Amino acid sequence: KEIDRIIIIMESVRVVVRYRFEDCEETEFDNWEFDRNGRRVFIPKKKNADFSFDRVLGPETDQVELYESVGDYTVKNFVGGFNGTIFAYGQSGSGKTFSMLGPEKVPETLIKEGAENVPDDVQEVFGVIPRATVQMFTAINEGVEKGVTFSVKCSYLEIYNESVNDLLSTPVKNGLKIREFPNLGMCVMGAEERFITTPEEVFQCLAI
Repeated sequence: KEIDRIIIIMESVRVVVRYRFEDCEETEFDNWEFDRNGRRVFIPKKKNADFSFDRVLGPETDQVELYESVGDYTVKNFVGGFNGTIFAYGQSGSGKTFSMLGPEKVPETLIKEGAENVPDDVQEVFGVIPRATVQMFTAINEGVEKGVTFSVKCSYLEIYNESVNDLLSTPVKNGLKIREFPNLGMCVMGAEERFITTPEEVFQCLAI
């Protein structure tokens, strides 16, 4: 049973790497290679330069393939009742915002046109967050038709220099504390939460 539990935990955590080699000026990145399975990146015949991940996405990867690798699985399980977290980690300028949200025109268009009226060229560059939002509410609407009740709340927090800041509050609250409770789990004390009923309301929060 303990082994089964460990396997389940390991399967529930996925690490996906997205590389942007063509934007790098340093020639040392030219030596890196990908394997055919898309799970390993390495420098041939170099010691300690071989790394394996659940998925390795190269510079040619589009937003659709990225989401299929990191978002679709997580959102399906989340709507099914399991906790889900997706976060991007990387140095400044590595493409975290583009991967998670998309270019600047994405939130602007979503708020102006609504999730159902976005032009195809904008939908193509949707990042993880807008795609996950649309998928989540599609699943919620299907559940509502079957008599299931959902309650969705949104918070918008920033972690900067080890300080947790609430971007939804006016003015912005800085230095919020994190506490763990037996029945609730981890909570950010004093963080503002807004009830959400449509994808557009999520995008309005992101545009603040």
